[in-house]
Amino acid sequence: TAGRQGRRAKNRRLGNRRSGWALEGSGGFLTAVAGGQEDDARGTGAWKAPVREIVCIVMLPEDMKFFDPRAEIGFSKNRLPHWQQEGAVYFVTFRLADSVPRHLLRQWNEEKEVWRRLHPPPWTEANEREYHARFSAAMERWLDAGHGACVLREPACAGIIAEVLRHFEGERCTQWAWVVMPTHMHGVFTVRTGHTLEALLHSWKLFSARRINALNGKTGRLWQKDYFDRLVRDAEHFARCVRYIRRNPVKAGLRAGEFLLWESERAREVV
Repeated sequence: TAGRQGRRAKNRRLGNRRSGWALEGSGGFLTAVAGGQEDDARGTGAWKAPVREIVCIVMLPEDMKFFDPRAEIGFSKNRLPHWQQEGAVYFVTFRLADSVPRHLLRQWNEEKEVWRRLHPPPWTEANEREYHARFSAAMERWLDAGHGACVLREPACAGIIAEVLRHFEGERCTQWAWVVMPTHMHGVFTVRTGHTLEALLHSWKLFSARRINALNGKTGRLWQKDYFDRLVRDAEHFARCVRYIRRNPVKAGLRAGEFLLWESERAREVV
């Protein structure tokens, strides 16, 4: 229809089709082959020495559902507040348990609790921006600094994360873009109707922890219990999330082979 053609034209104007993975696509499917990477200014480049194949199902752009302030919003709280909406797109970060030194984390938690007492939910958009500017930004700097054992720097461990992320693809979620960093991962994805963000992340973290610990001959907690998430509000917000994921390895000063980046066809259109 004319409406769909207009939306697709708008989506195409988001940008080009560069990716940090070798990608092939047809019939709604993308095949991504991981390997070594030569960085350019954006942290993307041509992958070499392919080592595995990952297939992701990509929905049509008009099936991407952004945050709707008029629709029902779910709220949950662990150590961090989490807002959810059925079938929505999320930007999520989860990190290794040893990725932030205890003294920094203790100070961060104390300041965050004071701020949250002064700003009880539900938050306005301005509240959310302030929260992320004050607390998420500090956490991101510490994560990029490379504290702890950085087990995800090892290609075999990063590859396990990639395999786990694709396990429920097309069933419980639709992936748009993600990057596995030495201490954490960022992803933007849709949680499909009938499933919850908490349950999806629990499964990813549980299965990946078992396999990575077995690979390294270790036991105990691998992941930090909680996670950071944001409901993606619109196409502009989606584009910002994709750019952040794409540029994170360069910002952190990583070399080829120290991270794993994947982008869907839709994400590759973002400049």
